[in-house]
Amino acid sequence: MSTPAPSSAWIEALAAWRAGDLELVLRRTQAVFQQLAAATAGTAMPGGFEEADRLLTKLGVMLDATIDAPHALLGGDWILATCLYEAGGHTALVRDLHETLPLGAAGLLLTGTGHKLDDHLTAAALARTGLDEARIHRFDHKRRAETCRALLNFLREKRPARLFLLHHPDDTTAAAVAAAAGARGCELRLLHHADSTPSCGLFLRGLRIADVIPRTAVFTCEELGLHSDWLPLTCPDSDVIRKGFWKRGHLTTALTGSVSKIAQASGFRMPEVVGGILRHTRGTHVHIGPLPEETCQELRAAVRAAGLPEERLIHLPQVSSLATALVQQDVDLLVNTWPMGGARAAVEAMAAAVPIVWYSPEPSADRFRMQSAWETAARWRRPEDWAALLNAATPDWLEDQSRAARGLYEKRHHPAKWRAYFADGKPTAGMTLPPWADSSLLPARRWEEVLREVTGVSADKPTGLLGSFRQWLQRRRDGIA
Repeated sequence: MSTPAPSSAWIEALAAWRAGDLELVLRRTQAVFQQLAAATAGTAMPGGFEEADRLLTKLGVMLDATIDAPHALLGGDWILATCLYEAGGHTALVRDLHETLPLGAAGLLLTGTGHKLDDHLTAAALARTGLDEARIHRFDHKRRAETCRALLNFLREKRPARLFLLHHPDDTTAAAVAAAAGARGCELRLLHHADSTPSCGLFLRGLRIADVIPRTAVFTCEELGLHSDWLPLTCPDSDVIRKGFWKRGHLTTALTGSVSKIAQASGFRMPEVVGGILRHTRGTHVHIGPLPEETCQELRAAVRAAGLPEERLIHLPQVSSLATALVQQDVDLLVNTWPMGGARAAVEAMAAAVPIVWYSPEPSADRFRMQSAWETAARWRRPEDWAALLNAATPDWLEDQSRAARGLYEKRHHPAKWRAYFADGKPTAGMTLPPWADSSLLPARRWEEVLREVTGVSADKPTGLLGSFRQWLQRRRDGIA
């Protein structure tokens, strides 16, 4: 079988660089990362592209050199991101970071790359950051090169000591700005939240990477050859803890997330699963998260088909705190989002001591799918598994699972872990990975194969003087030596 021809996006990015078209460089490098994401869809490959990051560094430093402003650092921690959302784990991560930094974040900078910020910066989305609106700055100029210049001007004035990256995986504007800030002495820290998607910026010089789940930490170290700290996801300690079960006189289950996430690579549709659960529990089901009206109608139909009144389905499109909502709704068992699991949702449930059942299609996938679970956590593989699982969900069993969930939160996910990691600007080693977090968590396909197929560039490190010379010569031809 012939090897596919490399994408033209990387070739066009290099040509734009040689022609001095910085705007086109930013756009075509973004296209490269979008193509890498498409090539790895469903395979959980959080890879990086060193040559693209070198090019973005050259671009950022070149733009920064045109700005006449002080160099000396003033101190303070700033966050650089792309966009904000009313739901999901990304914007919650901004708040988690802000609340665990020694003095909090001085501010949040948004590039808006690929997004219309006017549609996203709602009052609800802004409130989720924990920052005053006056400290949230947007730089979504029509031309991305102008966004870079404006951000670099701003950073020259503020002169942060540390810049924390929470940008979207394809936000090459953010990567270029960060590279320039790093080149003048600002410490760069990445919270690697894109755990399944290739990201720009991973190879920026001096960058310190914190991976939030074990699998991504293993990938960063073994596939990319980069150092990574494991800093497990956190969430605020819950004001309310789940105590007592079956408070409605029957089992109350819950699901979180949007239908698009639940549908990814899954052989089971959400109405099918919810209907199957209710046929066995004869109980109540709560869905937390936005759903289209068509899906809501299908869910109501599934409830009726189970022989139950529609009132047994509760839909909460948006909540300020998932942990609080789970307790207020007397949820006995959270069905973690499938197929890949909702990492943030699971941590919030653990904080509230709410038991979770995890999805893993085969025994061989358990280590991958349940890497954030406690040792005795329950799992399901197919809808027919629900009968035995739910029959076992007695109040005593739920109490045991509740203690295990809360215990893991306190051991691994409590905000105190993040405060210690970021304290006083002194980086400490992340937590020690579990002994089972090894190459068995990696996908069968190598990242080097994907990168070569999409870009024509090898991810392998050169060996010997001749290999290093050839790499330098190629970079010189490309203008990124």
